[in-house]
Amino acid sequence: MNIEEENLETYFLIWLDNSTANIQKKQRTQTELQSSIHYLKIFCDEEQCENYIQSLTNDDRSIFIVNAQLGKNFIPRIHQLPQITSIYVICVDKSKHQTWANQYKKIKCLVSQYDELISKVEHDQERRIKAKIDEPLSISILDENLTNIINNNFQECSTTIDNDFTYSYSLVNCLVKMKSFYSEQKQLIKLCENIYKENSSELLILEEFRKKYSSLNSLSWLTRNSFIHRLINKAIRMKNFRILFLSRFYFQDIYQELQKHKCFKTIRVYRSYHLSKNQLNLFENSIGKIISINSFFLTNLSRRQSMSYFKDSILNDDHHSILFEIDADPRLNDIQPFANITSLSYSIGEQIVLFMSGSLFRIINIQHDNNSFVSIIQLKLCSQNEQDLNILKLSDQFDFISFGQLIIDRKKFDQAQIYYNYLIPQMSDDNADITICYDALGYVLSEKHQYNSSLKWYEKSLIIKKKLFDPFDPRITSTYNSIASLHLINNNYNRALEFYEKAFQIFQQKYGDDHPRLAECFNNMAMIHKKQEHYRKALKLYNQAVSIYENHNVDNNINLALSYKNVGLVYRHLTEYDLALEYFNRSLKIYESILPLKHSLISMTLENIANIYCDKENYRQALKYYEKAAKIYRHILPSTHPDVLQIRLIIKKIEAKI
Repeated sequence: MNIEEENLETYFLIWLDNSTANIQKKQRTQTELQSSIHYLKIFCDEEQCENYIQSLTNDDRSIFIVNAQLGKNFIPRIHQLPQITSIYVICVDKSKHQTWANQYKKIKCLVSQYDELISKVEHDQERRIKAKIDEPLSISILDENLTNIINNNFQECSTTIDNDFTYSYSLVNCLVKMKSFYSEQKQLIKLCENIYKENSSELLILEEFRKKYSSLNSLSWLTRNSFIHRLINKAIRMKNFRILFLSRFYFQDIYQELQKHKCFKTIRVYRSYHLSKNQLNLFENSIGKIISINSFFLTNLSRRQSMSYFKDSILNDDHHSILFEIDADPRLNDIQPFANITSLSYSIGEQIVLFMSGSLFRIINIQHDNNSFVSIIQLKLCSQNEQDLNILKLSDQFDFISFGQLIIDRKKFDQAQIYYNYLIPQMSDDNADITICYDALGYVLSEKHQYNSSLKWYEKSLIIKKKLFDPFDPRITSTYNSIASLHLINNNYNRALEFYEKAFQIFQQKYGDDHPRLAECFNNMAMIHKKQEHYRKALKLYNQAVSIYENHNVDNNINLALSYKNVGLVYRHLTEYDLALEYFNRSLKIYESILPLKHSLISMTLENIANIYCDKENYRQALKYYEKAAKIYRHILPSTHPDVLQIRLIIKKIEAKI
């Protein structure tokens, strides 16, 4: 989907109406409503509408408009969904529909006039924006034991410490520290013009932004219900790199303004919010742990005002009202800046304290107020030097190259491509780091199966490496091997072999004739010869790899096991079955000593052994090993997986031969 067609808004309108009456009035109303809620989806088919609502994420906030005739039966089907924030019902006779409408607390009102609808929706949206009680926050909770990170809408996922928590924190660092260009600000405005091209009120705000925006009024734009605030808020939650990297100027301006106006004494601030029961349970189970609030975090100095926002809010059945109570000491070292921005805010009547995106807090305690039915989550601002964050090394100097690798490690290849496309123009050709970026972009494009584009980046890297490095510098070998792999994918075996041999020559010059890096080269070159059916050449090279691994006392090394397997496969091609069996069994012995017994490498080796017995027409032994392999496949793969189905079919054929 083109980015201009994406829904980049958090709040949006869904209008269900199959009536053909008052078409012009409806269209005028829809246009008017878009001045306060830009994104609008119109449906006349109930099933399509319901499917669309069901497809929304828990972070989406939809305002639903429906006529009473459809609404009476349709609202019960979608009312409980967290994506539905409020419902407005259009009807001629309010008294006729009031009784059934009273059963659904999300129905804000029944309206008989379109002007009344516009007034109600705009008024309610104004209150929502001010309260921010339902505006999703991007929060990561760090569990240093199991490292469960809860992101965005707090959906729990198991990951490693060096993934989500570090990733979110590093992303903010990157946005603040990577040089921005005025041309990117112009690109962002152009993008928004395309997004809002049919929304005249937003286009006026865009024009104002173009003419009047500066770093000095960036905080005002953040506190205003404007396109920049809404787009960036959602981009942070969704990790929309294209929007985020075009918005670097904005992150940098906010950061500088917060530094300029930062607080100098300890303060206590508040933020009202709605959490699901599961989300609240996660907080309760995380007392004492550190969270990162990745969004720009707007808070209020007034507890009373923050509590007042709960009065008119609609709570989903499985949600709780919670109040963040935050103590923040600006004297801590290595914290993100925060400031009282009341005098700089676009909003009037609130005492606003803003914490920079990526601020870290510790969950101190959670109290449940039975009188107000509000849970108080006590947070304390903390430094990135906290002891339980040491393993993340957050206080280390930020490194653009390492962050790029972090994105790749997460297999976020679309994001990585965007990242490197922004990073590379900021580097000079005489900087060795640019070759790392070229290689990384080549890898990313290869993973996206864009092999020709990948090859171009590797070739650019090779040209610069040859200029910067000695001809036998080992740093060139990774590019040679990558280029060889791409030629292999394209079945250009001679070119692949040529580049694998170049890498081999460098390693041989550097390490001599007996080093594990040479064993890797022998395996690579042997693979090419095997594909070309030059089995004797392949066997010689595979055996050279085996000799090196054996000389380096790696009896239980997985590389030795793989080399034994490779030798076994070549012997099978040469119909030397006893030797093939010998090497497959050597491979199996190592695998069983270092891997879980139900590992895919073990099942594949068992299948290789079974294949040899089948070749030798020893079907009873073949069946024995096929069944062992099948047992592991059934354990680690779904019943419909091709490997499970294929081995089941093979077993049936073998049984028929016995």
